[in-house]
Amino acid sequence: MRKLLLFQIVTFCSVALFAQQTEPRAVYLVDGNTDKEIYRAQVTLESFGTDESVVCATNGTKLSLSSMRLNKTAGASTINNGSKRNGVNAVALAFSGSQLSMYNCNVVSHVASADAIAAVGNGSVVVADEPNITTSRDNAACLNVYDGAKATITDARVSTSSLSCPAFLAQRGGTINVTNATGELRGTDSPIAYSSGNINISGGRILTFNSHIATVNGAGKLYMDEVLYYGYKYYGFQLYNNGKDTQNSETGLLDIKNSTIVIAEGPMFYVTNSSAEVNLEKVKFGFAKNAPLAQIEAGDWGESGNNGGHLTLKATDQKLEGDINVDAISSVSFEMNDKVSYKGAINSGKNGVASVVMKKGSSWTVTSDSYLESIEFDIPIEKGIKMINSKGNNIYYDASNEANAPLQGKSYPLKGGGSLLTY
Repeated sequence: MRKLLLFQIVTFCSVALFAQQTEPRAVYLVDGNTDKEIYRAQVTLESFGTDESVVCATNGTKLSLSSMRLNKTAGASTINNGSKRNGVNAVALAFSGSQLSMYNCNVVSHVASADAIAAVGNGSVVVADEPNITTSRDNAACLNVYDGAKATITDARVSTSSLSCPAFLAQRGGTINVTNATGELRGTDSPIAYSSGNINISGGRILTFNSHIATVNGAGKLYMDEVLYYGYKYYGFQLYNNGKDTQNSETGLLDIKNSTIVIAEGPMFYVTNSSAEVNLEKVKFGFAKNAPLAQIEAGDWGESGNNGGHLTLKATDQKLEGDINVDAISSVSFEMNDKVSYKGAINSGKNGVASVVMKKGSSWTVTSDSYLESIEFDIPIEKGIKMINSKGNNIYYDASNEANAPLQGKSYPLKGGGSLLTY
């Protein structure tokens, strides 16, 4: 697997950096200590200052903007990645328990480390309807939600063109709800979503030209429903932990339904230094022929020898194709529920730990010998093995594993000429 560039916007910013600025600065700052509720419309505001937002709502105020043009054209942040923690230099910022509502606003960032829209801290909320959001320099997300803040964004147009610029970034308990977002992301390592918090996306069509589709970090959660996403380079989804948790105790979640995901290469799912669950239902996938469906392995993060990937894959009413590869310190559990059709090999290298559960109505076409810790059926064995077409390949299982007790350590002929055997 190639070494990943993954943007470092969230990792280990020092307390000293964070403390450099605890109170926001802005060209237009509304402070709840003096103004509880403000409405403003049809004005262009611009910031050139260092560590300065264009607009900021702070100290519990409610600020509503309509048909505004907000431009950050100069003034880079002095605290680099620490800006993600407190929203410094964001074009539009909700801070300290404030609510920022935006309708039909044009938000533009031409400055490195200057997110277009940010919400920081418990009680801070952004609601944006029909925004047009553009960032053009490194490390500038379209929307950054941090430390328990929340954002709801509807009918957005998003555009990024530089390094490490995700469209939607949720961290440290931040929550983002997205409906019908469209756009193009052209920068390297600029995924549609990056979640170590909670992101829910419904509807929309977005293209990425130099990045994977999305990242789930640690215990982050990412839900996608009725989306159409294209990635013209690299793989699909990264599920990882960028810390040094050698136990990989946090479980991330990726849930995709009723969607179309097309990528240039593969795998569709890359899992490393983390435990992750992927749930799929009625998703159409497209990627390079012979590319793996999932690659689960030790990678560039974590402590060597303890940084494998651990994937639980659950599918319902789903067609899947491509091998599932596992290295020596990684594992996969694959649950094929009703109306699942899978074509591929699982753990063909006989490296890590792999288990399969096949439920009534599922099928598996085996493309190469596969090595399983266990294989289970929710129907009698004689009927269960009929759901497998071996194509002349064998499936091997561990007779000593208790989950295989119904198999009684026996060998079973499979349709297509192969067998279910012990090893």
